[in-house]
Parts: sequence; C-alpha cells; structure tokens
Amino acid sequence: MLKHIFIFFLLVAFNCNSQLNIDSLWAVWNDTNKLDISRLKAIDKIAKEYYMFSNPDSANFLSLRMYDFAKTAEKKKWMVTALNIQGISYNLKKNYKKALSCFQNALELAEKIEDTIGIVNSLGNVGVIYDFQGDYSKALEYYIRKLELSKIIEDDHEVATALGNIAVVYDLQGKTDIALANYKHALSIFYELGDKPGVATTLSNIGVLYKQKGDLNKALEYYNKALLIEKEIKVNEHGLSFLYYSIGVLYKKQDKLNLAIEFLQKSKKIQEKMNSINNLDYIAINLYEIYKKRRNYKQALSMHELYFNVKDSIKKMEAKQELYKFEINKEYELKKQADSIINIEEKKILEEKRKSDIKEQKTIRNSVIGALVLIAGFSILLYRRFKITKKQNQIIKTQKQQVDKVNQELDLEKNKVELKNKEIVSSINYAKKIQQTILPKK
Repeated sequence: MLKHIFIFFLLVAFNCNSQLNIDSLWAVWNDTNKLDISRLKAIDKIAKEYYMFSNPDSANFLSLRMYDFAKTAEKKKWMVTALNIQGISYNLKKNYKKALSCFQNALELAEKIEDTIGIVNSLGNVGVIYDFQGDYSKALEYYIRKLELSKIIEDDHEVATALGNIAVVYDLQGKTDIALANYKHALSIFYELGDKPGVATTLSNIGVLYKQKGDLNKALEYYNKALLIEKEIKVNEHGLSFLYYSIGVLYKKQDKLNLAIEFLQKSKKIQEKMNSINNLDYIAINLYEIYKKRRNYKQALSMHELYFNVKDSIKKMEAKQELYKFEINKEYELKKQADSIINIEEKKILEEKRKSDIKEQKTIRNSVIGALVLIAGFSILLYRRFKITKKQNQIIKTQKQQVDKVNQELDLEKNKVELKNKEIVSSINYAKKIQQTILPKK
C-alpha cells in the first residue's frame, strides 16, 4: 500500500484542484475553433482527472487521440505528455512492458526537443516501472537522475517528489532509516511550497514507516496529520480511504475496537462510493476479525462474504488482465516479427542499393580512368605531332634560309653578269664609235 499511494501520486503529476465540469472540458476538446493548446489542456484533464484511475482503458484511448492531435499540430511537448499518460494507463493495468516502452519513448522525445520538464517527469516514470518490477538499482538510477536535474532547474516540487520516490526504494530494500530521512526532507520542501497534497501523501508514508518500525503512536500521529489535510483539500479519495483504513488497523492493534470499526467502515464507504475494490478485501477481513472477536456473527458473516466476493472479483480482474497482457504481448510479438521482416526486406533493399551504387561507382570510375587514358594518349600523340611539326617547320625554315641565301647569291651573280654584259656592250659600242670615226666615208 505504501508503494502504491506514493508512486501513483507522483505518476499523475497534475493539479487535482480543478473543478471544471467534464462536459465543459469535452466541449472545449470538440470545438475545432479553439486554440490547439486549449484543446490539448482539456483532453489532458479529462484523461487524468476523470478516467485515469476509474477507467485506464479510456485514459489510454484518450492519450492516443491526444498524441495524434499533438503530432498533427506539431506540439511535441504535448506528445511527451500523451506518451506519459499512455504509460500510466498501462502501468495501472500492470502491463509494465508496454508502460516502460511508452515512458522510454517519452524520455527519448523529451531529450530530443530539450523539454526539461518532460525529461524530469519521464525519468521519474521510468524509475517507477523498474521499481514495480523489483529492479531497485535501476529505479534508483532514474530517480537520482531526476533529482539532480530537478535541482539544476530549481524545481523544488520535482526535487521533493524525487526524494519521495527514492525513499520508497530504500524502504523496499529494508533501509528504513534512510527512507525516513528522505521522506522528511521531501516533507519540509512540500511544507515550504504550500503543497498540501504533497504534504498529506508524505505524512501518510512516514506513518507507514513508523508502523513498520513498531512505533504505533508515532504512526498514528502522522496518519492523523495527513487525514486532517486530506479532509481539508478533498481531492484524493483514494488517499483518504487509505488513511481511514490505516488508522482503523492501528486502533485494531491497540484493541480500540469501536474506533477501529468506525475508521474501517469510513474507508469501506469511500471504496464503495468510488465503485472500487482496491484494498476492499483488506478492509473486509479486518472488519470480519473484529466482529468475530466481538461475537457479532451476523456482521462477521457479512464481511466474510464480502471478503470472498472481492477476492473472486480480483481473481477475475487479474485473469482478464493476464488475458489482456497476453493479447498485448502477442500483438507486440507479431508487430515485432512484422517489423523484423520489414527490416530484413529493408536491409535487402539497402544491400542491393549499396551493391548497385558500388557497381555504378565502379563503372563511373572505370569510365573516368578510360577517358583519362584516352586524353593522355591523345595528348601524347598531339605532343609528338607537335614536336614533329616543329622539327619539320625548323627544317623548312632552314631550307628556306638556304634557298634564300642561294637566291641572294644568284641575284648577286646575275647582277654581276648583267653589269659585265653592260660593260661589254658599252665597250663594243664605244669601239664601234671609234671605228666609225677613223674609217672614211664612202
């Protein structure tokens, strides 16, 4: 009972003071003209405050709608909240595997978007599941991470709740004194914050520890302090029923049977009002023992019958839950197998694509190498052709120079010959003139 009352309080992490009528909340949620945030806040309250404990399946369904809506609206912090609500609903049905999966997904998403409050809440919720599964070292690991982060962001409320969770684990490990120290530290913070639900819950759990230590008077003192606050705030019927039950059991141990009957009957009425069988078997068996001791056999028989009826109902519920867990696990395994097949096919496709890419890259590489070889070969041919052409041009140039030189020499010789011929002609003409002068005319 200690474990449940404290951890459930931490899991929900919402303000129970809201008195909004559920019809008003539904009206907000169904009004598509309302802001997305307003609609999300409405469905959040409906799931947590009206369905979480009375009908976890409905809370689960609402959390799925909330998640889908938040995803469409791109409100990722609300997706984290929806995953945590979904995890709580699975936890209440004792489907710890699914609950842990939801909380871990919430934590992963919160870390990805740097949602510090979401990280803190998700760390605590993951720790709770490990706690329920008996993995106390893992539970402590997550609770301590939550505590350290809460201190960094200076969130005193979350510091107190983390201390309370840590106390739960130490108590379950039999380290009562360490648990008590953590509870008292948490209590002082809740008092400073004026957090009455937190104060009441912590007082109640300290009372449980003193009861375990055998200090019934101290236990009764803390139970009564918690009861006064619960009656004042009127927001936690489960907590109120637990306190009436716990005080009734203490009075029974002290042989104050009238007081024991009074408080146990009050606890019973609350459970019946809530239509809940949670702890009703313990209430019935204690009343049976008291009535039997007082020889009130009619009432004793009535409580005896109630006890067995509740036990029978619990067995049916457990059987139903086991069937539900089996179906969920079967669905999970089938999905896992389907995902595995899909993954294998995806891996095959990826491997084929990888091979195709390698082949394509190899073809491209070979093409490039081939092109480079051709370019290199062509370049060599061009270079060689260039050298040959250059050489030929040089030969032609040399030959031309030689021809030009010969031509120059020929022109020179021609000029000399022409000059010589001219001189000869001139000499002949001169001689001819002389001859004409000397020879007489006929």
